[in-house]
Amino acid sequence: MQGFWSEFFRGDYMPHGHCYLWQPGILWTNVISDLVIAFSYFSIPFVLIYMVQKRKDQKFKGVFILFALFILSCGLTHLFAVYTIWNGSYGTHGILKAITAIVSAITAAVLFLNLDKLIAIPTPAELKAAQKKAADEEVKRMRLEVESRANSIFQFSIELFPTGVLVIDKDQKIQITNKLLEETFGYTKSELVQKDISVLLQAKHVENHKTLVTEYMKNPSGERQMAAGRLVWGLTKSGNSIPVEVTLSVHEFESERYTFASVVSVSEVGVQKKRFLETSRRLQRAVDATDVGIWEWNVLTNKVWFSPRFISFLNTNKHEEDIVFDDWVSHIHPEDLARVKDSLDAHLEGNGSYDVLYRGKNSNNDYMWYRTVGDTVFDQSGKPLLMSGTLTNVNQLKVLQTELEEKNQFLDAVLAQSNSAIFVVDIENNRLKFANQQVSSLWGYSNEELEGFVHEERLSALIHPQDLASVKRHIEALKNSKPHEKITFESRILHKQGHWLWSLFSNAGYSTDLQGNPCEILGSAVDVSKIKEREESNKRLAKEFLDTFEQAAVGIAHVGLDGSWLKVNHKICEILGYEREELLALNFQKVTYPDDLSRDESLLKTLLDGESNYYTMEKRYIRKNGAIVWARLTVSIVRHDDGTSNHFISVIEDISQQKNLENDLLKSNEELEQFAYVASHDLKEPLRTMQTYTSYLIADLQANKTERIKQDKEFIDNASKRMTSLIDDLLRFSRMGSVEVHLVDTNLSNLIQQVVDDLQTKINETQTTLEFDKELPNVLTDPAQLRLVFQNLIQNAMKFCSKETSPFISISVESKGDKYLLIHVKDNGIGIEPANQTQIFGLFKKLHSDTEYQGTGLGLAIVKKIMQSLSGDISLVSAPEQGSTFTLQLPHNKTGES
Repeated sequence: MQGFWSEFFRGDYMPHGHCYLWQPGILWTNVISDLVIAFSYFSIPFVLIYMVQKRKDQKFKGVFILFALFILSCGLTHLFAVYTIWNGSYGTHGILKAITAIVSAITAAVLFLNLDKLIAIPTPAELKAAQKKAADEEVKRMRLEVESRANSIFQFSIELFPTGVLVIDKDQKIQITNKLLEETFGYTKSELVQKDISVLLQAKHVENHKTLVTEYMKNPSGERQMAAGRLVWGLTKSGNSIPVEVTLSVHEFESERYTFASVVSVSEVGVQKKRFLETSRRLQRAVDATDVGIWEWNVLTNKVWFSPRFISFLNTNKHEEDIVFDDWVSHIHPEDLARVKDSLDAHLEGNGSYDVLYRGKNSNNDYMWYRTVGDTVFDQSGKPLLMSGTLTNVNQLKVLQTELEEKNQFLDAVLAQSNSAIFVVDIENNRLKFANQQVSSLWGYSNEELEGFVHEERLSALIHPQDLASVKRHIEALKNSKPHEKITFESRILHKQGHWLWSLFSNAGYSTDLQGNPCEILGSAVDVSKIKEREESNKRLAKEFLDTFEQAAVGIAHVGLDGSWLKVNHKICEILGYEREELLALNFQKVTYPDDLSRDESLLKTLLDGESNYYTMEKRYIRKNGAIVWARLTVSIVRHDDGTSNHFISVIEDISQQKNLENDLLKSNEELEQFAYVASHDLKEPLRTMQTYTSYLIADLQANKTERIKQDKEFIDNASKRMTSLIDDLLRFSRMGSVEVHLVDTNLSNLIQQVVDDLQTKINETQTTLEFDKELPNVLTDPAQLRLVFQNLIQNAMKFCSKETSPFISISVESKGDKYLLIHVKDNGIGIEPANQTQIFGLFKKLHSDTEYQGTGLGLAIVKKIMQSLSGDISLVSAPEQGSTFTLQLPHNKTGES
């Protein structure tokens, strides 16, 4: 592994300049270009970061920061490209590119995840419209509160009136009553409100009374009350007639006129009095109640009589008795005077009626529009004698007429400039009454062509067959709808050029027949084809996202702020060993290894506090079956448009294999260190012995010392055998990590018996007693490697036994549920001190000298390594002079879940 990294970071590869043949033109073009690009890339991130700091309200700071990191990484790769022209450090260059690739991938992913939010950012115009709408709603709410308080005060006030109080609307429906009026007629408030005024009148007076009130509401006489003290015969709830004195006045509220009535019950004497007064005042009331000025002109004497209303129209301060004909003439606008006189002269000569419209100056020196109408009494010779008539202020009507003309012009302009196709259809007579220019622009048909479709009832030919049913339902809904109730629907309309156009209709009943059924439809339509295309595109994108989510090679989940799983893909269920429904019922805290939970929650808090947008950590999860799985976790946070947190997105990558490789590498490094130790100590020792006694052998040969020569040769042979044994054991140990494990169904009794047969000679020599059950269970394992384990343990038990006793070995099996099988190998040997029990499984760990017990110190190290390769373990319980018990732990079924 060290060789790989040293090769990876070598700087002596061929420089990139060789590819350019060191041509100055090519070389410096690339160098200068890369430097300019790098300088530009380095400047852009600072601009982005400066903008993020200045815009405190920016919701996508993380996106800008990712862009800055991405551009900065690109700049580094271009800058290092200049370095590699003269220096071949391509490993470092590759790492810079890898960093750039990771940052760019994360940037792309974050952009994709925030795409809908970026699209949904409102325009300044939309934001301003929303603010205006909110302000209007607030004003409306405040006005409703004020009106509610005012209504409460008003209702309390009318209850204090000494007379009955009655308020009716323009349709003469009762809106308000007080207690005194209810008691007078014998009704409760609920029995009168929203009822027609006719419930309080005798049937024979209803029509006349309602006509009078209606006329007065149309032309109220300013501050003067109508029918002050007028006598009316009312009708109580019990059917009795009662005389009441009624005083009416009209007031406007929010452009609606209401009639206020004061009602007082009177006696029979009062009735007769009121009838007399009513008769005597009727003519005067008729004159005073109208807004029309009345005049009379004696043509012979030029004397005039003008009513008070007539005089109020003139620009004069004279009293009634001082008024003359010229006072009327002088208030006529100079531009209209000749026309008025010509019309008057023509009438007096018997040429037509007298009805003229002119401008006249009022008492405020303002010119207003007036209409005067007159009729003349002629003598037998046709000479005019007496002329009388009326003068009416029609200025408001004239202004309304002007405003109506202007509004019609404005409406025509709006309809012409509208983006919507607007039309009116007479559904009773199948006629297209109106269509603006946009109708033809939208669908390509002229008004005459559309009129033909409507009149001949061929509209279905323009509607897509799949939309016919929904259009028919829409038409039925329109026929049953309330006036001006808007109903919308979408349909595909056949364009004149032959293609289908998605159109959004908004229709409402425009007018009704006598039965209240809609007879005319006002509609509008806009082209929504692009919106439909966008909807289809969004659906495709949603499906692609779902496919990517489900088919990702890593686990992906949406996690709630409380840690609950909101959405999980198939891979995360596979990693954690749960079904989807089971996992969604849990939270991430339940499946997190306890030692890793606090760090995970601490990093989550940084996301919630806005200190970071994502984090990455390695952590352990607890699978459903209890096994531990290592994973690389990357968590980012999704926020609402207002900046509040919504949920987390977790990406989980199973790195258990990587962790196993790291552990294996760590163990391999430890073993390499131990090998180095052996090479420098244990292997050197027999070599040193051989060198020493070889020199002794040469000296003894020269001196012809026969006995010493034999001793020298014996020491050399022993050292050689020891070295051979060390090398064999080292080779055997080194192969343990690379030998492929072959799992087969193995009977333990048969396997132990094979080991006993192989060691039978040694067993007989040492008089060893070995006991084990002949019906031990089967286990899924590698029998060849497990046989080596038993062989080493039995040989050690026979070797490390007191010389005064014969070795005794017993082998028993214990089951630990469905997961593990424990095999106990117990002996009566010399035992091991507790302080040394952790060392004996190491390389070359010997507790005794070769003179006491021969061996290389690799036997138990080999056993330990074999057990690990079989996904098991070995442990020891021992005490000096009390023997040892080695326990082998093997999985019941290695092919099961782990």
